[in-house]
Amino acid sequence: MLSEIEYDIIANKVAMKVMEYLDRPKSLFICQKKAFALYGQSNVLNWRANGQITVVKRVRKIEYKVSELDALGDRRNLLIKPKRK
Repeated sequence: MLSEIEYDIIANKVAMKVMEYLDRPKSLFICQKKAFALYGQSNVLNWRANGQITVVKRVRKIEYKVSELDALGDRRNLLIKPKRK
């Protein structure tokens, strides 16, 4: 059986790991496939056509800035709601 002190040590270690995870910076870019899944293909393509998001082309990849997608996605003006899995 664990003592009260051992529980405190375990709880502190778990809390530190959670804080490390939450403080981690998000990735700056996501691939097109993930953007389509999260925000809806029609939305991403319309934002791209209107010049509202930055497109970054890499070798065999198209990526978008997460901050721009989040800003546009938070406006609740999505044309088509993305599918939830």
